[in-house]
Amino acid sequence: MAEQKKPAERKEYTVKVETHVHRGEPVAKGGKIDLTEAQAKRLKGKGVI
Repeated sequence: MAEQKKPAERKEYTVKVETHVHRGEPVAKGGKIDLTEAQAKRLKGKGVI
């Protein structure tokens, strides 16, 4: 049997921009989103979180 991959760990982050779309849903400034480490790194670099 092949081993199944463990889902990536996600942490909660706060949105710092006026509007952001996460998983197809709009998120207002101050809203919370769950991200993987790689996603968080990318969005931090863009100033979103």
